[in-house]
Amino acid sequence: MVLSPNTTFSQSPSIDIGSVNDLVITKSELQREMMRYRFKVFNSITTGIKQSGDNFWNSDERGIKPVMVLRKLALDSLVKIKVQEKLLRERNIWPYKSYSDFISDFHRTNELRKKALVNKQVVYGPVEYSEETFFDYRFSNALIQLKQQLLSEKVIVITDEELENQFKVMQKTHYAKEKYTLKAYERQVKEARVETEYAMLVDKHYKKAIRNIDQSKLNTIHTY
Repeated sequence: MVLSPNTTFSQSPSIDIGSVNDLVITKSELQREMMRYRFKVFNSITTGIKQSGDNFWNSDERGIKPVMVLRKLALDSLVKIKVQEKLLRERNIWPYKSYSDFISDFHRTNELRKKALVNKQVVYGPVEYSEETFFDYRFSNALIQLKQQLLSEKVIVITDEELENQFKVMQKTHYAKEKYTLKAYERQVKEARVETEYAMLVDKHYKKAIRNIDQSKLNTIHTY
């Protein structure tokens, strides 16, 4: 399946397939994550002769269908996204109330970029976003704000001891040279520690997330 840059999985009204912590999960969102992980799943499953399309995804590999592996990986990814979205919404950092709001902004942004090019204005980045790249762009920028807010709220607290431990970990990489000291590179070390603490926080919320997924709907979703 080849996707054009402006491809979206919501050409028709998207179907709700469940919720995570009361945030709706749609079929279109799951398909976006399935497309993200298709290559990874395809390459992780070993077969005598790899087939393509329906033949591969619905084949039986040691009692497991590849499409089932793909759905699970995509759903796990979406649960992690939703618990982070919850944190963003609670702090009024995420501007979208629904998936359809996000899609409207996605199309509007692409139209504005195309008009800017026609008017010979400078456009940074791609001429058109795909749904996946636009989501990643918006989400990553929102997470930067979220992490700063979590530090301000002391939800994430970085102690001197944690900085020292983080630096010891980093010294096992290219920071091993003598010129790299904690004092000189405190900002980089703190940023790395924030990322570690944030990942732990997300994992905590992920494990506690209340999932309400319609399994019958989930089992019908594919990307081909």
